[in-house]
Amino acid sequence: MPLRDLDYQARVLAQLNDYFIELSAQKVNADKIIIANTTTPVRVISTTCSTRARPSSVMTAGRAVLEV
Repeated sequence: MPLRDLDYQARVLAQLNDYFIELSAQKVNADKIIIANTTTPVRVISTTCSTRARPSSVMTAGRAVLEV
């Protein structure tokens, strides 16, 4: 005895198909991001900033020159 083809079944399957298509597109994007993050070196940028002159710096023509 074959199963009846109900109206809601067709709608559910269509929605599920659309969901899987969108999910696969998002996975492709996520995979590209993962590949880019693993192949690109990470540069660490210091977030600390000091505007005060250090004791070892000397003012020369309006610029602070750090003595080494």
